[in-house]
Amino acid sequence: MAEYQVPEMLRTPLEELVLQIKILKLGMAFPFLSKAIEPPSTSAVNTAVDCLKDLVTIVAHIVLLVEYRRSWLISAYAYRNNSKKYALSNQVRLL
Repeated sequence: MAEYQVPEMLRTPLEELVLQIKILKLGMAFPFLSKAIEPPSTSAVNTAVDCLKDLVTIVAHIVLLVEYRRSWLISAYAYRNNSKKYALSNQVRLL
């Protein structure tokens, strides 16, 4: 059995560490992590940052699709019910 517990920085996924650094506004990820006793490699940090950027892109696309679908449904409902007033009032709310 190990005499000491493995440091949390080595047990936590690097993406989570980078996200915590950003949330806490501690600066750029690599300069902050390079101050550690055993810092992660540059490529590992870059991979973690790229992974988080990809995740943000995916979430942004999902949000856009949901908003587009909502707008389309409101327009279809208004067209079906011949209610231009309803469609206009809800489209203004979307903006």
